[in-house]
Amino acid sequence: MFSALGLGLAAWFFWRFLAEADSPGVAWTGTALLLANPLVLLLAGYGRMYTLEAAVCAASLWCGWRVLSRPVASRGAELALLASTAAGLLTHNWFVFFLLGLGVTMLAQFGWRAFRLAVPVLGGGFLYLALWGDAALAQIGSTGEQLAWLKRPGWTAPLEVLAAHLWLVAAVAPVLLIAVALKGAKPRTSGAWWPPALGALVSILVPLVISQWKPLYNSRFTVVAAPFLAWALAGFLSRAGVLTVPVLTLAACLWTTLDARNVSPCNSRAAAEALARQVQAGDTVVFCRLSRQPVEWYWHGAAGRRTSFPASIDVHPGYEGTPRGPELETEAARLLAQAPGRVVVVVDSTSPASRVLLTALQRDFRPVEPACLACESAGKHYFNRIQVFERRP
Repeated sequence: MFSALGLGLAAWFFWRFLAEADSPGVAWTGTALLLANPLVLLLAGYGRMYTLEAAVCAASLWCGWRVLSRPVASRGAELALLASTAAGLLTHNWFVFFLLGLGVTMLAQFGWRAFRLAVPVLGGGFLYLALWGDAALAQIGSTGEQLAWLKRPGWTAPLEVLAAHLWLVAAVAPVLLIAVALKGAKPRTSGAWWPPALGALVSILVPLVISQWKPLYNSRFTVVAAPFLAWALAGFLSRAGVLTVPVLTLAACLWTTLDARNVSPCNSRAAAEALARQVQAGDTVVFCRLSRQPVEWYWHGAAGRRTSFPASIDVHPGYEGTPRGPELETEAARLLAQAPGRVVVVVDSTSPASRVLLTALQRDFRPVEPACLACESAGKHYFNRIQVFERRP
């Protein structure tokens, strides 16, 4: 319910912002694009803070625009931006990267006047420290443990993230633009779409660069870029002419080469089909990393007992945690001792937790060859192998 409320607030704030910054038509288009963002819709089902973060980002865009678009800054808008900045920082640390994108976007849009945002943004930062400073220092001191589950991203990560945000839009955009062309609408010349596009790139690329040194990158965190992308696309579509149809047609084809599920057999739908074929009554299905929820979205079979490894993932969905080796070994031994029959594992053989589980299985179980599903890389689906194990005689 809270995720749905956050999504509704994000749509409302974003519509109000675009209606003031551009036109009602662009506002409706941008809001529809935001609500059609596949990553935003996926995160809305997580029951966590991500849609609330999107709502705070949209509110901050609106407040920032109101501060800069008037000759004399509104005290109410400045206070609202201060409050939304504090709220964003309290919601998720990645709001810092949204603020970087906001600064770049407004600097490109308003020039040096954008520095008027500094006072309310810094004020929001001080309010955050006053409310959460001690806890923030404690979090910084334990970042090594808290961020251990995040991996160093490759340089293709931005393209994969853009595909996750835009593949649905890219797939239908050519049809929309052809309709515009057939209608004979003239492209608009006012305003610009590239400042928010620049803001989106900054909010995605800066953490990517930092993650080469200290991994903190995960595709779901890039929800902070969703309002920038929807704004940029709405502005682009409103100014589109016939010549842009080939460009968007190319984009519609490009996402198929970027989405890992189209180039790898290890995707959630394929995993669900494999489990539906293999799992029998009395089996224990063990999901490693964060593979359980996306696979169960497609797999509705009732057979078998299901659990994540470590089991704490089921208590805190979307967070892998950082259990230490001895804790994992004890949990793996207990899990396998309680398994009444075969064990079916959905594992990422490169992750420490999966290796602990596979090592424990080798003591009393043997693999049933061949593997149900296997590929080289886990990618964004959190597993690269599905294997059935049976007890040794």
